Amino acid sequence: MNGARLMRRLRTPLLVVVHVAIVVLSFFAACFLRFEFSIPSRELPVLLPGLALLVTVRVFFFHRYHLFSGWWQFVGVRDVLAIGRSATAGTVTFVALVLLSGALQGFPRSVFVLEWLLTIQLLTGSRIAARLVHGFVQRAGRKGRREVVIVGSGPIAKWVIRELSANPSDVTPVGFVGGAGSVARLHGVPRLGSQPDLLRLLREIRVSEVFIALPSDDRSEIRETIRTCRTAGISFRVISSIRDYLIQPRADEALDLEELFEPEEPIDSAAGHELFHGRTVLLVGAGGQMGAALAREIAEAAPRQLLLFDRSESALYYLEVEFLRRRQMLPLTPLIGDMLDEDRLHEVFETHRPDVVVHAAGYTRPELLPGNLEEVVRNNLIGVRNVLDAVDRWAVPRAFFLSLDEERQDRLGCVQRAAEVLLRTRPGRPGAIRAAVRFPSVLGAAGCEVTRIARALQRQLPIEASAADAQVRIATVKGVARLLLEAFAVASDRDVLALETGHTERVTEIARYLAYVFNLPEAPVEIAPMTLEHVHPLETRSETSSPRVVRRSLPTDTPACVTELVRGLPTNARELVRKSAGAARS
Repeated sequence: MNGARLMRRLRTPLLVVVHVAIVVLSFFAACFLRFEFSIPSRELPVLLPGLALLVTVRVFFFHRYHLFSGWWQFVGVRDVLAIGRSATAGTVTFVALVLLSGALQGFPRSVFVLEWLLTIQLLTGSRIAARLVHGFVQRAGRKGRREVVIVGSGPIAKWVIRELSANPSDVTPVGFVGGAGSVARLHGVPRLGSQPDLLRLLREIRVSEVFIALPSDDRSEIRETIRTCRTAGISFRVISSIRDYLIQPRADEALDLEELFEPEEPIDSAAGHELFHGRTVLLVGAGGQMGAALAREIAEAAPRQLLLFDRSESALYYLEVEFLRRRQMLPLTPLIGDMLDEDRLHEVFETHRPDVVVHAAGYTRPELLPGNLEEVVRNNLIGVRNVLDAVDRWAVPRAFFLSLDEERQDRLGCVQRAAEVLLRTRPGRPGAIRAAVRFPSVLGAAGCEVTRIARALQRQLPIEASAADAQVRIATVKGVARLLLEAFAVASDRDVLALETGHTERVTEIARYLAYVFNLPEAPVEIAPMTLEHVHPLETRSETSSPRVVRRSLPTDTPACVTELVRGLPTNARELVRKSAGAARS
C-alpha cells in the first residue's frame, strides 16, 4: 500500500484527533482567561467532567455538520458557516445539559462564551493556515512560471483570478485589462489598463498567454481581443463561465471515457521529442483519433514543420483550429489528399521533402470488415504499400507505420499482419529506418472494447464476451501517443515493435462499473467464443532499450490467418500479399 492510499485511509481518524485537540485547547484557554491564567485546584473536579461532556457534544455536532470531510486547502465561506453552526449548536446543547441536569454545580458560566469564541477561531484559523501552507508548497514545487494577462473585469475574470490564487499552478496572472469603471485590483491582481491599451501592454510586458474572460454575449469585444493577440503574436484562450458549461447541451453519444479510468504512469518521451525536433514531419492520417493525438505530442517537440495529411477536410479543419488556439506559432500545414492517390502522395513528398513520416491511417472497426473487405484491404494494405513507395522514392530517412494491437485475434488483425510482412520484405536503403509499431485500442476509439461496452449499455443491448472471465485492455490515447514516440526513438530498420501499456480488467467488471457511472441498468453478458480460424500465433519477443516496448520476430511461414484472408481479396491485393509472403519465406 503506497503512502498516498494510507493517508486517505487514515485521514478521517486524524481529523477527529485534530478536532478533539482543538476543543481541549479552546476549553483550557477559556478557563485560563476566566481565572486570569491560574486555574484553582478546587475547580478541577467540576471542569474535567465538563470537558469530557463538551468533547462528546462537540464531536457529535462536528460529524452532524460534516466537519470531518472536505479538503482544508479548498476552505471557503461555506466551511466557515458550517463551523459557526456546529459550534453554536454544540454550545447551546452543552449549556442546556450543564444547567438543566444540575450535575456540574458551580461550573463557570463565562467559560461557555469564551470556549465558543475560541473554538470558532481555532477551527477557522487551522483551515486557513492549511490552505496557505498548501498554496506555499505548491508554489515552491513549481519549476517554471507562465505569466498571463487576463482580459475582463467581470464575474468570469474574478473567478479565474480567484481560482489561480486558491489553487496555485505554473500560471501567474500579472494583471488584468478592464473597462474605465473597473476597480484598481481584483484579489490582489492590479489593473493594467483598458481594452484599447492591450496591444501596447502586450508589447511592453513579456507574457506567455492571454486569458480572455469576457461574457459570451460580448462577441465583438472577444473578436477584437483575438485580433489584438494575433497582431502581437501572443497565444490566447477564451474562458467561458461555469454557467455556459452547465447549460451547454451534451450529446448522449459523447462519452469521455478517459475521465472514468485511471491514467497510465507518466511517460518520459524526451528521446521521441529529440527525434522530431527541428525536422519536417509528415503525419498521414492526422484526422483520426490516434493521428490527432500524435500530432499534439509531435508539436511539443517543436518540429521545423508539421504536415497534416488526411482525406477528411472537417477533421483537418478542427485539428488546425485547435492548434491555432493553443500553438499559433507552430509551422503547421494541412494537406488534403488520399494515400490511395499515388500522384497526390508523391506530389506532397516532392514539394515538402519530409524528414520523418508517420503513417496512422487505418480502419480499426472489426464489424465493418465482412461487408467492406476490399475497401479495408485497399486502405490498410495498399495504402501502406503506396506510402512505402513514396518513402523509398524520395529517400525519407525515418518512416513509422502504426499497426493494430497484437491481441486483436480477428481478420482485421490479419490485414495488419499482411502489411507487416510487406514492410519486412522490402529492401531498405542504407541508414534508413522503416518500422511498424503495434498499439492497443485506446479509450473512446471505434474499435475499443470498452467503447463497445459503453455503447451496448446505452442501447440496452447484450454485451458479448469470448469467455466468462474475458479481459480487455484499458489504455488512454495520450499515454499511448507518448509511448509511440518512445518506440519510434528505439526502432531499428524493418522492426515490428509492440507496446506494453495500460492494464486489463474483466469485461463483467467494466460493464458493472460503466452502468453505475452512467446510471443505467446492467446489461447481460453473453458468451460468444472466438472463431479459431482467425487466430494467429504470437511471435517471439525480445527486449529493447525501453522497458515498455518489445520487438516481435515475424514467422518465416505465412500465418494461417493471412492465408485465409488471401482467398477473399481482390486480385491485385491477393498478388501483393502472396509476393510479400513468398519473399519472407525466401
